[in-house]
Amino acid sequence: MSHWLERATTHWIDGANGDGVTLRKAYWVLVFRQNKVLIGLALRLLRCQA
Repeated sequence: MSHWLERATTHWIDGANGDGVTLRKAYWVLVFRQNKVLIGLALRLLRCQA
């Protein structure tokens, strides 16, 4: 897949070997990157309705 997914997987492995901070960070990066598209669409819809 895309390169950011590979980076997140690497961070996940590092976090599993460490204290889990990197794991949580990678999770939130994934959530933010996925939701960024949805947030952008929502803002566009709100602007059209305003």
